[in-house]
Parts: sequence; structure tokens; C-alpha cells
Amino acid sequence: MKDICKIPFLSVQISNDGDVFTCCPAYVNFKKIGNIFEDYLEDIWFSASAKELRKRILNNDYSLCNKELCRSKLPDYISGKINEHNYFTQTPPLPKFITLAYDKECNLQCITCRDEVYKNSKETNEIYNKKINEILVPLMKNAELIALSGAGEAFFSAHSRMLIKKLSKTYPKLKFDINTNGLLFNENNIKALGLNDRINEIYVSLPAINEDVYKKIIRGGVNFNVVLNNIKYMSQLQKNKKIARCNINMVISELNYKEIPDMINFAKELDIFLTISQFYDWGTKFGQEYKKTAVWEINHPKHKDFINVLKQTNEYDKCLMQPLFRELREK
Repeated sequence: MKDICKIPFLSVQISNDGDVFTCCPAYVNFKKIGNIFEDYLEDIWFSASAKELRKRILNNDYSLCNKELCRSKLPDYISGKINEHNYFTQTPPLPKFITLAYDKECNLQCITCRDEVYKNSKETNEIYNKKINEILVPLMKNAELIALSGAGEAFFSAHSRMLIKKLSKTYPKLKFDINTNGLLFNENNIKALGLNDRINEIYVSLPAINEDVYKKIIRGGVNFNVVLNNIKYMSQLQKNKKIARCNINMVISELNYKEIPDMINFAKELDIFLTISQFYDWGTKFGQEYKKTAVWEINHPKHKDFINVLKQTNEYDKCLMQPLFRELREK
């Protein structure tokens, strides 16, 4: 199999209001291939827009992708563990990897992604809960892996918790990737949701290892020490092969770029993975001041200091740094 991006042949991501993408929406310039609340997965998966995207990828044409944002290296599940050639056509079998990122409910407020703590209304939860048996459970019939939740906190949302319990009972072999802020990732919640020995990867958002810097970015009464202890618990699960991989996601802005060396050392001490990427404007008040926060831009007053910080970082084979940052460090 030639070296291509395999994600559009194996996965879908369901975002706000049920819109379906082949990848992270920002990575494909928000070009959706359908809406799961309006059409069947089969119709979306084999739609003209989905087939056109795959045709381009097969021809090594990534013009529909945002290559500046894409981190280029793919998860092992996507890049290495599936070798069936029948997947890499314009009309592959239904996806094995499904990301649900429509539920925005969260217990904390990260200023890079929202302006306030978001909680679903009673009406919204009723709509979502109705879709569990109607749409979401049948959606997983061919899936091997589900990721929750790129939009909110799956351990906090009543709807996402209900969905996880239902899926874990319905599909005993289904594995879970979980995105979390780390505050509620503990043994009791894992057991309550039926996730014992069912978690594939954990992705925890951690913008800083310094508490003062952390609380400038993540707000909502968070207990920072609880988050750090839960990350250490994740690392122990990885060490004991209870989960395949523990990942820290560090989103960089002017507020926390000086934390990069310490974050790498923290991840290295725990022998866990670390992804370092730039802040992306998701329409928040913080995003309105994008130019003030984008230290990777050459005209930013702290650009040179940012490069110096990058050059101070230690090499760590489990650290995946955004291509732009690697280029700046190597200049």
C-alpha cells in the first residue's frame, strides 16, 4: 500500500448538528460530506463528495486539505493496523473508526474553544437521547473504534455517559478513544461507564504544567492537582497495558508557549505521548485576538522568543509537534 492518508477510507467524524466529515473539520477546511441526522451513513459514505475526496487522495492530491494544520503523522490504528487493500478505493467498506463530536456539554471553560461553561438544555438532551437508539447505536454496527468527544467532556455530559453505557453493552468488542480535560477520569467513572479494558486511547487537554498558566486558559473551578494525578493514573494504565496509549494535547498560544520544555519533560517522565499544536480560531472572544496570540507568526513581537523556546526543547520520540513548529525549531 502506497504512503497515503488513510483516514478518508476508514473514518468519519460527526460534528455539530450531525454534520459528517472524513477528518477533523478544520483539517478538511470544513467541507462536510453529509449530515447523519438527515441521511443514512451508507448514502453519506458513498456520496459524490466523499468519493471525490478519496479519488484525490489516491492520486496524492491533498488540495482539499489544510496541510498547515494537519499534524501529518497518523495514529497507528489508521496508518498501520489495517492493511486490507479493498479499503483504499473510492468506495471502501463502511468506516471502522467513528468520532462523535456533536455534544458540546463540558464542566470547564477553555478560552481557546468556548466563551463560557456550556451545559445542554433539557430539550437538547431529550433530542440527543432519542437519537441513541434511532441513529447512534445502529451507526456503530460496523465500527471497531469510537472516539468521544471532540466537542465537550464525555465523562461529564449526561447524554454522552448514557451513550457510552449503551454502546459498551451493545457492542462488547467496541473500543473507545476518549477526549477529556482529565478532571473526571478516574477508576469510579471508568467502572460506572463500562469502560474497563475497553479504552484504546486517552487524549487529555493540558495547556500548561504550571498551575497559574493553566488557570489563565482553563476556567471553571478546576482542581489542578486532581487533573495531574488523573494523568498519572492514565500513565499507569498505559504501563499496565490497560489502555494502548495516553496522550497529552497541548494547544499553543502566547499564553503558554514558554511551557513547552516543561511539558515535554513531564510527558517524558510519565512515558506518555504529547501532541503540540497551534491555537486555531474557533470563533471565541480569545480567537478574535488571534494575531495577538499567534507567536508562530513572523510579525508577532514574541516570535523570536518562541523560536528560542522551541530550540530549548529536548528530543522525545513520543512528542508529535506540528510541522510548522518543527520547521521553526530547525531553522
